Amino acid sequence: MRWVAQVADEVVENWTGPVVDAELIHNTALLHDMANLIKFKRPFLGEMKNKLFWEQIQDEFIAQYGPDVHKATLVIIDELGMSDTVGKVLLDMELKVTDKITKASWEARIVEYADCRVGLKGVTTLEKRIDDLKFRYNLKDDDSGIKAWRLNADQVRQYYQE
Repeated sequence: MRWVAQVADEVVENWTGPVVDAELIHNTALLHDMANLIKFKRPFLGEMKNKLFWEQIQDEFIAQYGPDVHKATLVIIDELGMSDTVGKVLLDMELKVTDKITKASWEARIVEYADCRVGLKGVTTLEKRIDDLKFRYNLKDDDSGIKAWRLNADQVRQYYQE
């Protein structure tokens, strides 16, 4: 999440488009994956050090917040007192279909772009990240999410030069 925030900050620093809320973008980028531990598969956790510890933490997260990562993240954001701002951007970030992109706030689109530029080993190219997502979620090039990420990247790049 820190890498996503750094990419988002870089975009905002070089942004020439409509006015955006830099602090909101930064906070959303830092908090957008708060509940991702819920969705980690046990084989992945099995490769980690302290496997039993992380499995227990995952079980506690699921018991407290439920199995839906997106809903759990929104609850955590609410517990942190940031649901009125960050929560709205997170709801706006459901950009898995191209027709939602033009309706989303630029804050959501910038965070989504930054998230699509960060892989497991740090900042990467958009195409390498898409290849990773296709592999991880068994997606194809014509998947609506892949199309949406590419369209969003193209539109963000209208106002930001890498």
